[in-house]
Amino acid sequence: MAVALRSSDRTAFAVLRRSLALGLLVAFFGAASQWARAQELTPEQSASLKEVLERYGAAVRDNNTAAIFGLAPQGVLEQIAESAGASVEDMVASGEEVIDEQLSTLSDTDFSIDFDGRTPAVLPDGTLYVFVPTLITVRVPDGRLATLRSTVVAISDDDSWSVLQVDDGFLLGALENVWPGFPDVTFPQAEVVRMQDP
Repeated sequence: MAVALRSSDRTAFAVLRRSLALGLLVAFFGAASQWARAQELTPEQSASLKEVLERYGAAVRDNNTAAIFGLAPQGVLEQIAESAGASVEDMVASGEEVIDEQLSTLSDTDFSIDFDGRTPAVLPDGTLYVFVPTLITVRVPDGRLATLRSTVVAISDDDSWSVLQVDDGFLLGALENVWPGFPDVTFPQAEVVRMQDP
């Protein structure tokens, strides 16, 4: 059951969502539409995906925005930089500084990935992507622990994986420009599942 948020909680989670959505945090669990085909991963694909997700999870737990940017799809970063009239390098450097400052208001970050719950699918153009459920717990500024259920999107490109957590309406446009099949994939809102008093 979803948990109602106070105004201060909504502000904290807005910071968290924007921080890791350009770095990248809140993903939304999406079911593949009728235009996407189910797909089984090969053992080699599963092994390489698991290794990348483990690195991504470590980066989120450590609030390591440089590592998170490093695992994001290059095409998405290029789209964002172009829309801002900046180079990818300048955009990433500026983004890391802003995100690090915002994340300083949050602490005790824990991030877990349900690899066994992964859902692979293929876009019409043949692009392989995988939704993987996650749970993130952070201590918000008022001292409470908040747990959010979300999903990362891992995308296979040239035999390597990139990882993105997409905030609806923020990075989705860039994702769709790079992979035109994604407009037919639904990304629902993430869900706050627990608020624990200090």
